[in-house]
Amino acid sequence: DLPNGIISALLENEATFEVWVTWDGPVGSSWQRIFDFGTSDGGEDASTGAPGSFYIFLTPRSGDDTMRFGNNHPDPAQNETWIETTTLTSGSQQHVAVVWDGPNQSATIYLNGTAVATGTGFTYPLTSITDNNNWLGRAQWNDPMFVGNFNEFRIYNAPLSGSEVAASYAAGPDAVIPQVRAYGPVPASGEDYVDAHGLLTWQEPADVDLLGYDLYLGTDANGVALPRVGADLATNSFDLDDLAEPLLPDTYYYWRVNVQDANEGGDPTVYAGRLWRFKTAPAVPVVTLDPADTGVGLGEDAVMTCEAVDLGGGVVNYQWFRVAEGGDIPVSDIGPDQNVLMIPAVTLDDEGSYYCQVSNVAGAVDSEVARLDVQLGLIHRYDFTNDPNDRVGDADGILINGSGNARFENGQLVLGNTGQVSSALNGDYVDLPNGMISAMGPEVTLEVWATFSGDPWWARLFVFGTSNDGEITPGEASTSAGSSPYIFLAPRGDKGAICLEYVSPSPRALRRLVDPINRWPDVGSTVFFAVTWNETTGKVRLYRNGEFLREGDIHFKLADLPDVNNWLGRSQFGTDAYFQGSYDEFRVYDMALPDETILAHYQAGPDELDPETFCDDAPAGDLTGDCVVDLEDLAAL
Repeated sequence: DLPNGIISALLENEATFEVWVTWDGPVGSSWQRIFDFGTSDGGEDASTGAPGSFYIFLTPRSGDDTMRFGNNHPDPAQNETWIETTTLTSGSQQHVAVVWDGPNQSATIYLNGTAVATGTGFTYPLTSITDNNNWLGRAQWNDPMFVGNFNEFRIYNAPLSGSEVAASYAAGPDAVIPQVRAYGPVPASGEDYVDAHGLLTWQEPADVDLLGYDLYLGTDANGVALPRVGADLATNSFDLDDLAEPLLPDTYYYWRVNVQDANEGGDPTVYAGRLWRFKTAPAVPVVTLDPADTGVGLGEDAVMTCEAVDLGGGVVNYQWFRVAEGGDIPVSDIGPDQNVLMIPAVTLDDEGSYYCQVSNVAGAVDSEVARLDVQLGLIHRYDFTNDPNDRVGDADGILINGSGNARFENGQLVLGNTGQVSSALNGDYVDLPNGMISAMGPEVTLEVWATFSGDPWWARLFVFGTSNDGEITPGEASTSAGSSPYIFLAPRGDKGAICLEYVSPSPRALRRLVDPINRWPDVGSTVFFAVTWNETTGKVRLYRNGEFLREGDIHFKLADLPDVNNWLGRSQFGTDAYFQGSYDEFRVYDMALPDETILAHYQAGPDELDPETFCDDAPAGDLTGDCVVDLEDLAAL
């Protein structure tokens, strides 16, 4: 298990993976992994299959009886690109190198120093991988573990040339490749906002008898037509002010340094350098901190911040605007001290989209647009007294009584489901309005009280999103959402435990929060669940009966969720059962409630809209249950 992030940290999207390995077969065993870097659909530490995840892998024998290197880049479903050669010889040590040339979208397999397979179409960059499963000997899928041993494994942050791979193979696993090419460029390859009047420098290779350097620099991304701008350079630096024509602002430049080796005892040798790139600084200011989406309670102060720099050292002015039809409206003065926008005591009229314009003598540039959401608190409430209507807002639900046995009884909605799967049309559920979650803003809390009369796996308490077939209207069967985005809560899901699953729209990536001690509700029990979603902090949190269970990272905005199937009690996957039980209450807040409020809501139960905040361990003498000892306790005594 190698550290998370070591592949996505290859910022130039270039790499060489090199291994001395002995595979012990058996020769008929397919899909063992020499390495597999990325993630599975089950997330970290799970080998559950990865059709919807990005990974790269090397197997000694594929199902087609070949040694294969490949990657999957879901778009949005499984989409593999690979190159392959004959199955790896078993029983003896072999040297295998895979060269990943991201800029040219190609990959090459070398076996014992010789190129044996190459191909193109590797379009997805390594920097985009969610690499929390970086494994030698294990697969993202439920494939056999590797049988054999590793002598040495290496990762280079550059595509080695054929001669370098051959030299490494000849030197063996414990030797170092001779250093003959320039390295360590400054600015680093891939760096942005580079001073067009600065210095280019590099490190001198240790294993050459140096005659000099030739520097090539230009805008050809392939590096083929770069003009030589410095010949026979005696030092490992070049002043960009010595160019015949100055570099343009905000432009990508590509450069390489060829090393002239005197090669004592033979003819001089020229070692061609790797292609590096940088981007010159723009002439206008550069925004370094964009304003963030913000949720603020009604009557509170809203604050948005923007920061920018003038890389030439000049003054940056700021001015804020509100997005409006017919022309954006300035809402602040212009000046170097206007980078913070403060709106006191916000009202509903202040809700909207804002951005900051930064300017200098060269021009102006706009920040990203940020949304100000004025929060009211509880905005949708379903108490199921005698219908599925919204008691606070206007998002009334529709009861789909497929079984004919659904009913409102004792202030609850009792569903008549007895195990029907969601592809059947004889199940009961509540259909909520389209778009109610995507319209929420950056913060949401969902709360539900439910009683369980059955415990089928993967039944949904709620789901918001879309299916592979888009919107499923009443009278249409659920099929699948395996390539679609959604959010759902299943009281018995992954590992049989309480499971919150949330999937981003594009690129599709699945994440889960599961009860860490694998609990699920008992049949006949009434359970309170809560989920808080906070895009400002980037966290989603799961609660059961007021107890915090687990926290996860948010990887998409609710505003981007196509929520056309918003249901209580039904799944978008046709093989999952309808929920068996009853709903006492379902609530939606337009803010991420804190832990103590979640606990207070649980302790107060449904039907209590403004409970006191309770504490777990009341101090001695607290007779009123308000967590403090005061005159009210004395009166109660």
